[in-house]
Parts: sequence; structure tokens; C-alpha cells
Amino acid sequence: MTATGGKKRRVSKKNKKAWRKYVDMSDVDKFLEDTRLEKRLGSFAARKNSDLFVVSTTEPMLSKKQRRELLKSKEPRCFSILKPHTAVPDPISKRNRVKTREERRDSRLRTKEQRRNAQILKKSAIQISQELQNNNNNVKTK
Repeated sequence: MTATGGKKRRVSKKNKKAWRKYVDMSDVDKFLEDTRLEKRLGSFAARKNSDLFVVSTTEPMLSKKQRRELLKSKEPRCFSILKPHTAVPDPISKRNRVKTREERRDSRLRTKEQRRNAQILKKSAIQISQELQNNNNNVKTK
């Protein structure tokens, strides 16, 4: 590590602790980082200009009013979070189904009501058939 004045500090580097404390490794780290970057991306001298530089084709700046209208037309983030983000369907398809009023009722009550409705239908069918017979008899007598 260098002193603020410009002269190097003369410090004993006899043990590891002192060596770590007073040796400046920033230039070595910078060099190693540059070589790693060059290995990943390849040498800049060997690349073409079209690979290194890109022509910007962004849209022109919108006015404040246009940006507000654009934001109003977008869906709010709070709703987009709730949407499924994968194409995988839900394995439990019955998970969030709302039961109808009839399904929420007790099964014993449903069966009783079905029997009662069947009896009412039978009685009404008998009454209708009797009325039809009476009408037929009245028409024949006239």
C-alpha cells in the first residue's frame, strides 16, 4: 500500500500478516480480470467493428402525455404477478373451483328435497291428466 505523500512506505514484510497488509495487489487483480474477460469474449483486435459496436435503433423519446397514455393501457403489475408464468398446467385443476349453492347444501337435505319434488311432480301430473279427461268428457257431451 502506498502512502499519501507519494513515497512508498518502507515496511517489513517478514510474516504473512504484514505482507497481506502492506502489499498493493490492485494492478495484478486488474490485469488478471482483463485477461479473463479477453478469454471469455476473445481478443478485441481480432474482432470486426460490427461485432464490437451496434447502431442504436431505439424509438424517439415520447412526450410526457404519450408515456402516461401508454402506461394507462398496460396491465398493472399487481395483476400480472397473479397470472401463471409457465406453460405447465396446474396439476390440481379442482383447486380454486367455487361450489354452487346446491353443492354446499347437506347431501341428506338434497335427497329429501329430490323425493319431495318427485312426489309433487307425480301429483301435478295426475291432476293434469284428470283435468284433461274432464275436458274430453265435457267436449264429448256437448
